[in-house]
Amino acid sequence: MNKVRYNPTKDFAPKYLTSMSDQWKGFRLTSHEMVEWKSSDGTPVEGMLIYPPGKCEAKGLPMLTLIHGGPADADGDHFEADWYQWSALAATNGWLVFQPNYRGSTGYGDKFLMQIVPEIVSRPGNDILAGVDALVAVYHSDHRELCAHERDWPFRIINVLEVVGESMGLHRDDRYKQLKLMQDADQIVAECRDLIAQHSLDAAVARSVVAKGMLGDQPLPLKSAL
Repeated sequence: MNKVRYNPTKDFAPKYLTSMSDQWKGFRLTSHEMVEWKSSDGTPVEGMLIYPPGKCEAKGLPMLTLIHGGPADADGDHFEADWYQWSALAATNGWLVFQPNYRGSTGYGDKFLMQIVPEIVSRPGNDILAGVDALVAVYHSDHRELCAHERDWPFRIINVLEVVGESMGLHRDDRYKQLKLMQDADQIVAECRDLIAQHSLDAAVARSVVAKGMLGDQPLPLKSAL
């Protein structure tokens, strides 16, 4: 926040006359991170992640997707103490808050803004679901740690936004879960060979990441592994 100060003409030694943020000194503030992903049609989309105080880049956090209105609006790396802007409140109560700037949002050019027309539901919906899918696959959600248990038990592990998407007529295959259910690093790398080539990745490095990050991230052991 801006402050008023004065400075003697002889030496540069500014002194503050006002202090507009002393009331925040005792608060544990949230941390922000800008993230980017690709929507189902390949369009790059951005959004904000807001972490609980002291938990920047922590994993295993419950995630809340908070979608801005407008739609000609956007969420960014700033703090707003408004009654309708409660992302910081949710974060300080332990939630990882995800704020996607789907197509129709401002700040990304006229083309991005107008791509919401005429698909005012499905296109933003796909942008948001793709962002959630990317985050739970790469960053934070316990959903991806648990999904392989479908191999051993008669139930399905799904993300709540899959249900929301289906209610809107949207469908997106949980590709991460499909791969993790294979429980075979070589088979997973073979299945993803086109994607690995597309991004010029080293297959050996990709296999190491799969073995450690995907298959090794299993805090609750699989029944078949016991």
